[in-house]
Amino acid sequence: MSPVVSQELEAQERAVEQEREALRRQIIEEERLRLLKNHATKLLGYFPKGLFREDDLEHFDEEFRSNFQKQRPDIFSGEDWEGDDE
Repeated sequence: MSPVVSQELEAQERAVEQEREALRRQIIEEERLRLLKNHATKLLGYFPKGLFREDDLEHFDEEFRSNFQKQRPDIFSGEDWEGDDE
């Protein structure tokens, strides 16, 4: 096999692998959102910091967003909570 053909095959294999990885990430994100939508209202107050992204809250009604933001004053901050200086 010539070096040009070999390089083309490798490039095609990389492209296929990138497509698979993108599909895998898409499926994981869809399932993450599905799980949040199905269970978030029951688990309000028990979520660890960083579980929600800013755009995740747009998938919920205003009541949930309001209650969630009351639970976490700055839910997207990486800073420690007051008193968590350990």
